Amino acid sequence: MSDQRGLAELGGKPDDDPAGQRPNGRVIALVGVAVAVVIIVIIVVVRSMGGGDEPAGVSVPTPGSSTSTEAGPGSPAATPGQPTSSAPSGGTEGPSATSSANPPTEPAKPGETRAPVPIKTPAEVKAGLTARITDVEAVKGVADGPGEVAGPAVRFTLTLRNSSAGQVPLNTTVVNVYYGKAKTPASPLMGPGGVPLPDAVAAGDEASGTYVFVVPRKDRNRVLITVDYSVDVSLVAFRGSVPR
Repeated sequence: MSDQRGLAELGGKPDDDPAGQRPNGRVIALVGVAVAVVIIVIIVVVRSMGGGDEPAGVSVPTPGSSTSTEAGPGSPAATPGQPTSSAPSGGTEGPSATSSANPPTEPAKPGETRAPVPIKTPAEVKAGLTARITDVEAVKGVADGPGEVAGPAVRFTLTLRNSSAGQVPLNTTVVNVYYGKAKTPASPLMGPGGVPLPDAVAAGDEASGTYVFVVPRKDRNRVLITVDYSVDVSLVAFRGSVPR
């Protein structure tokens, strides 16, 4: 009794006073709450950085959908049982049935000149009418018509054969001559011995005309003769060297 009273007088408390343990309990409780808050904050931060339960960059297919590792961006989804094709819509795969490695050469159109044939080689003008050059010779050109200039010339005969069943008109046929690399037009002359084609050739018959053109001797190794039958038929051409 004297001891406790002495402590009371001095302002102290006995060691087994329950009130002396309360400050320590509050501290423990506050520390526990703080730790719990820190743990909750860490969990929230981790979940927000991970984007949920699914790992970043992994595609999760939905039920009924299919994925392919070979299909690139924009590739159409493959339907089970239906093959895919890279051919354009409405087209067919493989080479066209009409394609060819060596397509046929189109014939010359009306007004165009066909590929030349050698001089004295027959050439078809049109169905049933064939032309050929004969009797090519060098002559001294004579100026008989207006505007003509005499000079060294070439004279040749053009023969047209009609193998059709009817008469063929020849009155629109025009003959021209070119020479040299530049294909310079040669000037026509009436003589010596120039004779025009007749107006027509009978069925199964031939018709001829003789023509004279001024051609320099030095250019007679490259001569082109054209036969223009009519506006609706392409021109026939003969090419080669002629006598000097």
